Amino acid sequence: MKKEWKSNNYNNVRQIVEAHTHMSAEEFLYPQKDPYLHGLKEAVQFVKLKLRHKVPVHIVGDYDVDGEMSTAILELALETFGGYPVHVRLPRRFSEGYGLSMKIIDEISDGLIITVDNGIAALEQVKAAKAKGLSVVVIDHHLPVRNPDTEEIILPEADYVIDPKAIEGSMFSEYCGAGLAYRFAKALLTEEHPIMNNLLVFASIATVTDMVPLIGDNRTIVKEGLKHINQRDVTFGLQILLDRLKLNHVTEEDYGFLIGPVMNASGRMLDDGPIDVVNMVTSLADPANPEFIRKTMYLQDLADELVERNEKRKEAVEKDLIEAENIIRKKTLMNNNPLIVYSSNFWEGTIGILAGKLAEKYQVPCLVFTKSSAKGIAKGSGRTYGNIHLKYLLDKASDLLVGYGGHAAAAGMSIKITNISILQHRLKSYLKTEAGDTESTSFYDMEISENDMPSLIQEIETYAPYGVGNPKPVFRMDNFACSPVAGKFYKDLGENQICTKFTGRNLTAIGFHLADDYKKAGEPKIMNIIGTLSKKKFQYATTIQMEILDFENAEDHSKSEFYMDLEKTLLFI
Repeated sequence: MKKEWKSNNYNNVRQIVEAHTHMSAEEFLYPQKDPYLHGLKEAVQFVKLKLRHKVPVHIVGDYDVDGEMSTAILELALETFGGYPVHVRLPRRFSEGYGLSMKIIDEISDGLIITVDNGIAALEQVKAAKAKGLSVVVIDHHLPVRNPDTEEIILPEADYVIDPKAIEGSMFSEYCGAGLAYRFAKALLTEEHPIMNNLLVFASIATVTDMVPLIGDNRTIVKEGLKHINQRDVTFGLQILLDRLKLNHVTEEDYGFLIGPVMNASGRMLDDGPIDVVNMVTSLADPANPEFIRKTMYLQDLADELVERNEKRKEAVEKDLIEAENIIRKKTLMNNNPLIVYSSNFWEGTIGILAGKLAEKYQVPCLVFTKSSAKGIAKGSGRTYGNIHLKYLLDKASDLLVGYGGHAAAAGMSIKITNISILQHRLKSYLKTEAGDTESTSFYDMEISENDMPSLIQEIETYAPYGVGNPKPVFRMDNFACSPVAGKFYKDLGENQICTKFTGRNLTAIGFHLADDYKKAGEPKIMNIIGTLSKKKFQYATTIQMEILDFENAEDHSKSEFYMDLEKTLLFI
């Protein structure tokens, strides 16, 4: 538990959101629709011309959720407009690595290549494609290559480039790859086309899972996408996957913690697994087709397989997490900021998830490395914590890295194994100087009581969805009294009992990985807690829930009137 709690002293949710987003509430709630994107109109006209002439089109995406969803968006949009199949090629994580490779260029003999969620840094690959007589359109949201001497941006020599992070002039630059693909599809087909709502759902899933800021048009994409997915205005294949996951009402948290991991698992566990996800979600219903029943059964089996891959991914992460914790303990790394862990035994496909779990537990940015196929080189993945921009942090040690890339929240990198300890020292020294020591403090935005429900939750929902760029407000509630359920004041839930649940008067409270600390604190029946609030829907029931981020025993400080009445009642039971 933290040594100190500090308040940001806000009076309402509106103030909290305005402070977090650096926008007025009006700007935040009513963003500009379809903000201008540099190069979009020209690139769409270029692609339309190619489609009208039946030119072969090759989509090159990526193996994460953003890459899968952006590929799916373009595949359906281009085939709908052109009336003929396009070719989809996703890079293979383990045997090929990220992005447009020379191997992919060698496979394509003619036509148009459209890269999505990659391509901005593929300078040599695009040049080789153009030398073969291929047309190339790059749709990407990653940072461009810069001249190391002049800092001048170097763009790939494609016919058209859409990347608001690389080219100035766009009115909104925070899209993920699928957000850009959706804007491309909308310009190609118009918003009124029936399939656009399906594509919007894809973009909303990727926008959350790729951890881009939920402001501006991104907020619109996620909010509207959630509306359509809950109306089941989705593709046939995605509907089957939702049924398999038993998701009735979908929230942005379901995107991040249920749907996203299942879609991501194929790219983490199998070299060519992501294409299964694309094939799943792009499958459309045609009940008149004699093969409809066979296709339905195939998709149901595929949904089972995608879920099973995610279970195997969880097992791999749990195994590596045990080893990582052993390394941290033996090498006394627990106070390092950032936390850097290396083992040749870590599964390459899940080191990003492992970094995220460690960053969350130790509340510092984390880099996890494992061996690569290149001798003496480690491959790594990082996740940030707090307001530290991970890509900018790695810039401080670029001379030590063989290669790296990413954004504020996540990054990938490679390094000589002998340089890992030097990297730790360099980044630790930098963060100690720049960030200071804030480990002993937990910040909350506003003090509340149980009596503030449900009006407070209605205000919270006004500014949803929450995520990167618009984090959930953090509240402090003193003297939260636990009510007994079946004779117990708390209940451990979930796999490995990782969740502890408490029932109050007007809400429930849950804490993840809280059980040990709660027991050490003497299993208090009255607590001061800080956490986030949300409304949970299950079948026909709706409850208000607080996720506990930190707590302290309040039994020795004061007892609420409710709890004292409860105590008296229990004496006679």
